[in-house]
This record gives sequence, structure tokens and C-alpha cells, in this order.
Amino acid sequence: MSDTEASSKKLGSWLERKLGFQLGSKPAVRVLLHPRSDENPYVVTLKQELEELGARVDFIEKLDLKELLRLRPFYDVLHIMNISEYGSSSEQMDFAEQLKHLLRQVGILFAARRMGYRLFWTSYNDPQEDQEEALDKIGQRLLFGMAHKVICLTREGQKNFRDRHPEIPPDRFQVIPHHSLENYYPCDNNLKCHDDPQKLLGYTPEGRIFLAFGAVHPYKGLTDLIPLFGRPPLDKHTLLVVGMPSSPQYARTIKSLAEPFSNVRTFIRYVARDEVQSFFKISDFYVIPPKRIRNPASLMPALSFGLPVIAPRAGVFEDIINRRAGILYEHGGARPLKEALVKALELDTESARQEIRRMQREFRASRMARRLLNTYLAALPGREIIEEEESYEI
Repeated sequence: MSDTEASSKKLGSWLERKLGFQLGSKPAVRVLLHPRSDENPYVVTLKQELEELGARVDFIEKLDLKELLRLRPFYDVLHIMNISEYGSSSEQMDFAEQLKHLLRQVGILFAARRMGYRLFWTSYNDPQEDQEEALDKIGQRLLFGMAHKVICLTREGQKNFRDRHPEIPPDRFQVIPHHSLENYYPCDNNLKCHDDPQKLLGYTPEGRIFLAFGAVHPYKGLTDLIPLFGRPPLDKHTLLVVGMPSSPQYARTIKSLAEPFSNVRTFIRYVARDEVQSFFKISDFYVIPPKRIRNPASLMPALSFGLPVIAPRAGVFEDIINRRAGILYEHGGARPLKEALVKALELDTESARQEIRRMQREFRASRMARRLLNTYLAALPGREIIEEEESYEI
């Protein structure tokens, strides 16, 4: 969709809300997304692909009864994207405040359903049994009980939700995998960074280049990964750590840890969309060493840029990555991680890149958007399901 078309749609949406009637032909489905997630690659790409398929998709800033009632003539679906970084966090509240927040949210969604909205809930992060409080489970039971569908990004997440909420019909939980991000990150095929990595890094790197990319959090496992590049044989190769830190303090921790190793370079900062491709194009491997696996998002840039993956044999990584596309290791500590990194040095990288590109096509955003659109349409009486691309079972 061009910038002009996107601007026209936004203007039309604004006019409809102000004038109180529908302009032009009725979209295939009309969706309100909450919360606003302008910087989340998953939400931004999915919104764009749904609009390409003829849906009308807008953000609603705040769940408010009056606003939902006012917007009801213009929208069929209210879809909650449960993304903690962008949603209303209750982590800093005491129990009484959490309970009040939960009851308010349940009340609003109950009223929205009575207004006629079809409710959808995407669980962006897989459930973590040891991380949840009793109130979280009660909240899930109430919210999922009202939803027409709960979208899970992985089969493991679907299974976990079904196991802990046997009172909710199993078919309420539907898997629509996280899509790849090839339409989110610009990729200029004429950019030949791999021929001249010195231009990006300021020096000529040693050996193979391993890339750890994404938000820099304590659970990402970088404290296990970085010291491995100070020991043979990895000391003859290069590690790049790239991404926005969770806090200035943790940024200092990672930089201090990497400082003794000349072959470990850190770019702990915001990385613009069009700059991301440069780091991927000079790299040979993409490393995911998390202590805790929350969602499949960390894998998607590798699929988008065709980079072989080194990741734990767990959850979504095991669902997607096979032995031809990278190296999977037993999750738990630095030793199996090091063995996987060393094993990767012998990998046929060109064959692995081809396999990753095949997977990227399987998980492309257009396919997942079609599946989601049909999930919406199935909940709306009299709507015709659109044709999906060839089936891919996950």
C-alpha cells in the first residue's frame, strides 16, 4: 500500500467517525486493535496485511465504554493484542490495584461483547507457569471465557493454555503463527555490506560473524554468550551484540562484559529499520541464547533476512528450525551453547540460507493475515470466507 493510499484511508476513517456514517463500500471486516502498537513489528505488519486484504483496521487508544459504544456502528471486531511492552502493565501495582484493574477490564470487555463486538485476544507471550500469579490465571479464565477466539503464536502456547484452562472449550485456542518480517525491515539487494564489513564496523572482523540482535534484556542470555568468544576456538571469530537495552544499567553491564574481548562488538542502542539489514548482511549466523523463551519474535528477523539460526531445542524454535536451517542445542547453560556455536562453524551456510528462505515463505505475513481474517469472518454471520494459500500445518 502506498503512502498516499494509507493517508486516504486514515482520512476516510476519521471522517466516518466524525460524520457518523459509512463512506464508500463496506470493508470485509472492521477491526479495532488495542493497545496502540506503532513500533511493534508484529502488529504493524499484520495491520498492513489485513488492510491489503480489504479489512479496515484502526487502533483504539484506551478501552473506554463510551468510546466503544460510539464506535460500534463502524466496527465489528475488538482485538486485544496482549503485548506487555505496549499494554497497560499491572506489574507495579499492589494486589488491590491489580484486582481493580482486572475487574475494570473484564467489565469493559463484557459490555463490549453485549454491544455486539466479536472479541479476539492474542497471547503474544507463551504462558510461563512459574511466572504467573493466581490472579493472572483467574483473569485469563474470565477474559478467555468471553473471547470468540484466543490466538496463540505457537503450538506449545496453545497446549499450555488448554492444559491450565480445561473449563474453556479447546477450540477456543487457535494457532496463527508469528509471521516473518520481510515487509517490515527494508532490504536493499544492492547493498553489499558483506563485501565490506569494515565500512559498518570500523575494522575488519575475524573469522565468521555471529549476530545477537534484538532488545537487550537480562533473560536474553547474553551473559552466557559473550564470554564464550574469549575462549578457543570462538576467540578467532566475531560476535555482534545489537539492540536497544532494557535499562541504562543493563547496557553498562553488557558493554563491560564485552570490553575485554576485541572480537566482541556491541551496538547497544536504537537501530533504525533501514539500518537493520546492514547487520544481517555482514553476518554468517544468527544466535538466540535466551534463558527464558517468551515468544517466537526473536526468530523472525533471521527468517526475514535468510540467516542460519543457532537456538535452543525448545518451543517455537523446535517447531520451525530444522537441522538444515541451523543448529538447535539443549536448553540450559553455556556449555551446550558453546558446542552449538562450534558446530555451526562446520555448517553448509549456503544450504542453510536456502532452507531459511523457504521457511520465510511458509511464514510470510500475507498467509498469516489471511488466516486471521478468516477467523474474524467465521465469527460474523453471513460473511464469506476468503480463499487461503496452500495449507501449512503448525
